[in-house]
Amino acid sequence: MITIREFQDDLKNELEKLFKNFRLTGSDGKPAKFSIYKNDTPMLMANDEDALAPYIVIRLDSGKHREETDRGVQDIKVLILICIFNDDENYVGTDDVLITIQRVIEEFTVNPTFNKYYRIGDVDWTVGDTETFPYFFGGVELTFAVPSYTREDDYC
Repeated sequence: MITIREFQDDLKNELEKLFKNFRLTGSDGKPAKFSIYKNDTPMLMANDEDALAPYIVIRLDSGKHREETDRGVQDIKVLILICIFNDDENYVGTDDVLITIQRVIEEFTVNPTFNKYYRIGDVDWTVGDTETFPYFFGGVELTFAVPSYTREDDYC
């Protein structure tokens, strides 16, 4: 049996591996890798907000427990939220967001299983509008089947 929290930890580790060597421009203008957070970004003082980008937030949106014949399964909808800093006035930050989205889609389409989990259903994605310059946002919505509790009585 896997807990929801363990699944989120494992997904974080999977994304850290996927983006290990992926570099973007940080909000300080230097090359930076993604910081990956669960649920939300850390609380920061107002003048520290720039220190976060680029980042990914793994948010568990919702879930549904199903009982199959020999095991329980939870379908967990995950939102992978992306924030990128790019102060190029040609708005190429959107390109960075699209490249990041594509990497996530490819990873979980070509390899829909990792650990004890498998991706099910469609993959949805979105890109935020450009009125947040020099920050650019996007997201990917995935659903994973996660092993769960199984009923243990004589009537299953």
